[in-house]
Amino acid sequence: MKKDELKILRSKSVSELKKSISEAKDRLWNFRNELLSGKAKNAKKLKAEKKLIARLNTFAKEQELNSGKTAK
Repeated sequence: MKKDELKILRSKSVSELKKSISEAKDRLWNFRNELLSGKAKNAKKLKAEKKLIARLNTFAKEQELNSGKTAK
């Protein structure tokens, strides 16, 4: 990912990140099914989608922790 894309992701709220995570998991599920049925050939896309989900989870956790610090 480019730095600009990462900045945009970091600026999103927790609810927006959770929605993005849900959408990415749906894409991952669909891609796995395509891969198993033989429709998809590029397995690298699977790894990239997993990394995206991990990044989104990390940003969501950071946002939750930062909002907890400011509330106290």
